[in-house]
This record gives sequence, structure tokens and C-alpha cells, in this order.
Amino acid sequence: MVGIDLASNNCIMSVFGPSGPAVVPNAEGDTATPIAVAFAESGEMVIGKAALRQAIRNPDRVIVSFVRHLGTDWTVEVASAAYDAQDLTRSFLEQLRKSAEASLAEPIGTVVAAVPARFDEATEVRVATRLSERRT
Repeated sequence: MVGIDLASNNCIMSVFGPSGPAVVPNAEGDTATPIAVAFAESGEMVIGKAALRQAIRNPDRVIVSFVRHLGTDWTVEVASAAYDAQDLTRSFLEQLRKSAEASLAEPIGTVVAAVPARFDEATEVRVATRLSERRT
């Protein structure tokens, strides 16, 4: 199991292993991952610092701080496709999970993400349900 502190600007992944809690580095070796996604012209999505680097060449394909909009009706259009905060967060978390699996060299079955404190219980349930949906 991996825990993710999903803050507004950055997130951190951690595990509780045999020697206690440990921060899991992302694919770039950093402990904090900026809340950012970018869509390459090929359709590939990148996250974190790699996404922020895309802002120089493709600013209209980079979305940052979308976690702030979880639980709202906020949407954004990128390359003729609409995304809401839940879609972006789900994809972001999936990329983080893959990064943690590569870093830990083992599959991860469960990911637990801390949500913003401003959420009431109904919003937590609604967002958790949307985030757990799998794309087909």
C-alpha cells in the first residue's frame, strides 16, 4: 500500500515498510511531485516536473493545481477533449502509482490519498468514487 498526500501544489508518496515509514521518490527521483499534467501532441500524458517543462513549448496543453477543483464542476479543454478535476487527478494518481511500482520494484495493490481538509463527508465520498473509477 502507498499513501499519497495530495496537496494543492505538490504531492508526496510514502510507504510503511519493515524499517518504518519511507518517502517514495517519483520517476525523476524527487520526493515531491508538482500537481501538473501535460498532454503531448502524441496524446501521451506526463506529470510533475516533466509537465511543467512542457509549459514553455505548449502552454495550452499544461494544467496545474487542478486538485483545488476536486468536488466542483470545473472543466478544462485540451486539444478538443474536456477534462474535469477528477479525471485529471485519477490519471495523475495512476501515473504516480506506476512510478512508485518502478521505484519499489513491486506491484502496488492499494493507494490511499489524503484529500483536502475543506471536503465534507459527502464530497469525500463523491470524489473517492469518481477517483476509483477505471477508464476502459
